Amino acid sequence: MLLIDSGNSSIKCRLLQSAIATDRVFDRYRSSGLEHFGAYLKTLDVADIYVASVASDEVQQQLLHQLSTHSSAQWQILETLPALDGIKNAYQDYRQLGVDRWLALLGASVTSASDSIVIDAGSAITIDLLSKRLGHLGGAILPGFHCDWQRFQCLFPNIDFSTLKTSGHPQPGKSTVQCLHPQEYPASSDSLQRFVGQWRNTLTAPVEILLCGQDAALAAASLDENTYRIVPDLVFTGMLKQIECLG
Repeated sequence: MLLIDSGNSSIKCRLLQSAIATDRVFDRYRSSGLEHFGAYLKTLDVADIYVASVASDEVQQQLLHQLSTHSSAQWQILETLPALDGIKNAYQDYRQLGVDRWLALLGASVTSASDSIVIDAGSAITIDLLSKRLGHLGGAILPGFHCDWQRFQCLFPNIDFSTLKTSGHPQPGKSTVQCLHPQEYPASSDSLQRFVGQWRNTLTAPVEILLCGQDAALAAASLDENTYRIVPDLVFTGMLKQIECLG
């Protein structure tokens, strides 16, 4: 089985064979990234491929073309769900919640025995609250540590940033518009710590902070507490949970 977590900047792959996991990452910003990904697919002998993608339509089509061209495996795209295995999606329109955030929440439900704050630090920094009793309680979206303002806006092509309020939604957001906090550009350690401090009381103690994404270590350095854990494969864990639950 091959799991693929695709964003706009990279394609992350986890190959599962005989209970052994092997990870590869292909950088989309390098001209040879997709070429190397296609060459990698040719070397694999797998029956099933599962894809979670938050990339643009253009990037996703390139990815699917590589799969169709270089692999004979059956492939399936995983999507955000309204609820699964007791985890309820808080978004008013569940489809708006990025599948990476949804899968990270599922991964957190497996990884942590307590309520948790899930922080995925990549091109955007997403913060999501997960209650063991109530499910997803909403969250926030901030610009990433290395993401300029123009690129950040491009991540949300359906959002008119000129109409967003300068001060973000005070409570955990339950739609993309409510989650976006444009006033937090550029992202800082202070802003990340502030969100965690404001919202952790929404959950039942003890609360664990789970960090993933390419800048998880930077996010960790922003927190003045030791109740966090870096879990690089949180999305892959969530993918396996969804695959298992849906059969």
